[in-house]
Amino acid sequence: MKPLIITLFSLFIFGFISNDKLTPTSTQIDIDGTDIDWPQLKYFDKKVGILYGVTYDTNYLYVLVKAHEVEAKRRILSSGLTVWLNPDGKKKKKIGVKYPIMEMGPGKGKGMERNKSPEIMLDESQLGNMMVQGIFSDDMEILQKHYLKTDLDVMIGFDSTQNLLYEMKIPLDLLKQKAKDNFEKIAVGFEVTEHTRPTGGAPQGGSGRGQNGGTRPSGGRAGGGGGGGGRGEGPPSASGSQNTAQKLTSWYLAEF
Repeated sequence: MKPLIITLFSLFIFGFISNDKLTPTSTQIDIDGTDIDWPQLKYFDKKVGILYGVTYDTNYLYVLVKAHEVEAKRRILSSGLTVWLNPDGKKKKKIGVKYPIMEMGPGKGKGMERNKSPEIMLDESQLGNMMVQGIFSDDMEILQKHYLKTDLDVMIGFDSTQNLLYEMKIPLDLLKQKAKDNFEKIAVGFEVTEHTRPTGGAPQGGSGRGQNGGTRPSGGRAGGGGGGGGRGEGPPSASGSQNTAQKLTSWYLAEF
């Protein structure tokens, strides 16, 4: 009995969860920001505040995220949702796809106010850019979707009940190339940024591109016009305090 108790205690302390078994899809999935071609989502992550599903066919791995809570939707729209993929099945950031990429330049910060409806925050003119890491470079880069030289795609939208949907596909061949061993497992991470404004502090001014970082446009990379370099969260407020930001990340582990 003692070994069993020790094992159960270890599982509780270290939070170990055995890998799930991925189920291949029997229908064609289109990346269109809808979930009409998806089965019912069965996974919920409380930390990030999302429902999600992962499946695959002979060519692609597919990820669908659904957010119905207002705060979860605002986090995704204001700072983007990053889906991390590790084809070695480890909880380690290897391939990242961040979307959407909303411009946060002067005059645009008001669109992210807490009293703003998440549906209004979605600016469809900015849905042509994404950030990727671990595919073309080890750094997170902003790229224009139609300039990608790989069949990777991502889209965001709202369903009939105003749930936010994030849909992505990535070629299995690309994941196999990035895997160190046999491509038999996958770890999928979901990451959002949560911003907290200090009580009593004056509103902060915008800083260039905010969360989009200091990526320099080149070739097919998105960007352009002046002002882009700030990676910080803006200058200190009048009271000397600053907004704080923390990453919320959760992982899903599965075997093929």
